[in-house]
Amino acid sequence: MMSDLIPSLYPNLSSLLTAIKKRPAMFLTSKSVESLSSFINGIQFAEAFHNIESSKQFCDFDFTTFEEWVNQTFNTHSLTLNSFGLAVYLSGTDHKGFDQWFTWYETFTS
Repeated sequence: MMSDLIPSLYPNLSSLLTAIKKRPAMFLTSKSVESLSSFINGIQFAEAFHNIESSKQFCDFDFTTFEEWVNQTFNTHSLTLNSFGLAVYLSGTDHKGFDQWFTWYETFTS
């Protein structure tokens, strides 16, 4: 069954983000930081809605710390944008914002 295969391919959000970066159209409507944001927000909402305990959550990435790091490092104008919005703002397009967001993500996680 496909539903059994998915957790073995993508056991956590970090592994899924690696796959999304390589093949965004396989997971998102387009190579778009807005689509990426909606996708991740949907996962986080589902986990919160179903009261998934933190040790069993798919989202293994600390977004709060990442958002603070992006804000302190790249938000020189103190704009009220999250990392997704800031990536679009600084890169000029949603498509380029996708690449910018992943650059930040990879820098932060390495």
